[in-house]
Amino acid sequence: HEQQVFKCLVISSVQVKYLVTHVQLRRIYLRFSLHICLAIFSVVFLFYLQAGWKENLATFYCELKN
Repeated sequence: HEQQVFKCLVISSVQVKYLVTHVQLRRIYLRFSLHICLAIFSVVFLFYLQAGWKENLATFYCELKN
């Protein structure tokens, strides 16, 4: 009987450990993907600025109107 209780405790602690690491991994993954999105956005934005945003804006506006 005691062995079964011990087994149960071990299993539950392993499950808790797994859940905690899973949550941490998900949090890391979410933060990581957010950083990637921000980086891509920054690069695109900088590229857009360097390409001359006024011309881009003008062509974009003209394309929207047509």
